[in-house]
Amino acid sequence: MDSDPVFQSTDGPQLNLFGKIVQQFASYGQNASNNVSNAISNLSPEGWLRLIAIAGGYMLMRPYLMKWAGKRAVENMEERDEQEQAAEMSANEFRGIKQQLDEHDYEQTDENDWGQKARVRQRKILKSMLEEQERKLQEDAEDDEDIKEFLID
Repeated sequence: MDSDPVFQSTDGPQLNLFGKIVQQFASYGQNASNNVSNAISNLSPEGWLRLIAIAGGYMLMRPYLMKWAGKRAVENMEERDEQEQAAEMSANEFRGIKQQLDEHDYEQTDENDWGQKARVRQRKILKSMLEEQERKLQEDAEDDEDIKEFLID
């Protein structure tokens, strides 16, 4: 027989393994609740000040600690990305040749490099933009004249 009185039930049926585990956790919860309530009820003024200082310090420092942890995480990720990119570099990238080739590809093109159709399309777009701007100016002028009519009367 089991000599442990916590798991023995003299009145009713014995608990299975799951029931014994649940009963043990319930007793842990009850003990924790009793210990916390006794600790708070028996707290001295010095203990209250210590508790308030610790809780207040945590509340004041938490945003700074979270910001610092976020910065550290970003720095670690950037460092890891740089290491991965360094591992993936080819010989030409390491010498800087690929960068020079890429710069050459993205240089500004002047009007002589454009084809005839591109120049015509660009002129049409500029012409339509100018016409739209002139139309808006005329509408504004007409609105101003209407307002002047009402102000004179």
